[in-house]
Amino acid sequence: MWNELKKEFSIYAKPANPKDYAKILNRSHNAIFNIKPVGDKGAISAAQKKIQVASHAGASAPTRTNSSRPINSQGLRLDMLKGFSDEEKAQMLGT
Repeated sequence: MWNELKKEFSIYAKPANPKDYAKILNRSHNAIFNIKPVGDKGAISAAQKKIQVASHAGASAPTRTNSSRPINSQGLRLDMLKGFSDEEKAQMLGT
């Protein structure tokens, strides 16, 4: 580990300010132990939140029930056929 630290530390130039050695040592430590920076998680979490909100957007409104719609044995709705008699509707169905 010591040799790896010396090798990684030698990449950087000696800083003029002694306090900058901490930054170089932290970078070397991250490189040796393969520690990846966290990055901007804020943008990712915001995008995930938008997706979550958008996928649940329609659930807040009241939904209609289909129980009042008459459906025949073939699965066809005849209640929207205005102006036709019951005999004409039966003839369209082939019954």
